[in-house]
Amino acid sequence: MKPHAKDDLKSLPLAEVEKILESSPDGLSQAEAQKRLTQYGPNEIEEKKTNPFLKFLTYFWGPIPWMIEAAVILSAVARHWPDFGIILLLLLANAVVGFLLYVRRRNTGCKRSSLFYPCSWGMFHSVD
Repeated sequence: MKPHAKDDLKSLPLAEVEKILESSPDGLSQAEAQKRLTQYGPNEIEEKKTNPFLKFLTYFWGPIPWMIEAAVILSAVARHWPDFGIILLLLLANAVVGFLLYVRRRNTGCKRSSLFYPCSWGMFHSVD
């Protein structure tokens, strides 16, 4: 049984794909986008809710935080209190900055903040 061409759009020329999807190089018109939103529903995945405190704690988990935590412990064992304080401060600052960036990304609705992801370019529009 041969699959339909519509099921394998990546093998078709762009002009044919646009025809099948009833689109154009300029994208959908506002009216067509609204029609498809009504017909198919929003194109989104439900976000999994996470506890903010547990998310903050994830910034202390991983190979690099473990190395820094080991340095904090070794500094305390060796009673090098200035080193202990500085390393602990850097560990906490890294976690706080990482968490604040996560909160900022989450509040803007962008899953990633990078020049390589379109949501940070401001070129896509939400249709509600």
